Amino acid sequence: MGSDKTARALGWFSIGLGLAEAVATRRLGRTLGLESYGGLIRAFGAREIATGVGILATNDPTPGIWARVGGDALDLATLGVALRRTTGKRGRVVAALGTVAAITAVDLACARQLSKKGGEGDAPAAAQERSLSIGRSADDLYRLWREPGTLSTIMASIGEVIALDHERSRWTITGPLRRTMTWETEIVEERPGEMLRWRSVAGAQVGSEGLVRFRPAPGDWGTEVTLRLQIEPPRGPVGAIALRVARGGARLLLGQALHRFKSLAETGEVPTITGQPAARNDGRDR
Repeated sequence: MGSDKTARALGWFSIGLGLAEAVATRRLGRTLGLESYGGLIRAFGAREIATGVGILATNDPTPGIWARVGGDALDLATLGVALRRTTGKRGRVVAALGTVAAITAVDLACARQLSKKGGEGDAPAAAQERSLSIGRSADDLYRLWREPGTLSTIMASIGEVIALDHERSRWTITGPLRRTMTWETEIVEERPGEMLRWRSVAGAQVGSEGLVRFRPAPGDWGTEVTLRLQIEPPRGPVGAIALRVARGGARLLLGQALHRFKSLAETGEVPTITGQPAARNDGRDR
């Protein structure tokens, strides 16, 4: 079977698995001895459905298949934790681990074939960019962006960002296999009311570069805010998986960050989905 046909089959498999996790959460939890993981199983189900739809709805399934590889890594990590905590149904958890490991091998092989076919190879992460119009002036939005707590608020869907001082920030992202990547960035270019650019400091664990730009929106309604971000994880197997997952979901996460910034600028607060494990913001531009 060709890589494209395999990708479509995996897309339908994602949707089917996601529906099973969403509809038969309790039964699946009892079968695997994961009764206390109901909320997480439903969240994983929502992820599988979204990934499957994404694979089937595009002409290039490569990012979606790499997103499946990242999801497999999370599933393996979750089952590993469950194996350590479970006593009565360890055999079932071990069997589930073996099944997910086999699926991961198929996903990974398909992702690599698609990447070679598309000529990606091991190229560095491409910068992702999203834009959104916000009903405030560029000067107001620039000042809000520069407030110490703004980045940590709007970047919550990407990771934890803590302002160390007026020029430096510390970023923390939890990647596949629960590996935490932490690095510091510094502002390298700044034009008040127009743009701000930052990048990783010398010797950082993760290479990254970002930019936010403020320009008059079409029709002179507010300001068009453009956010660009490029993150290159460290080398190695885990870093490679994280890179592919980032390619598949970076634009979605940037869209979420911009919508959070828009809400903060226009209403003074950011909506929360606390207590709604399966809830998602699709991050689509308006």
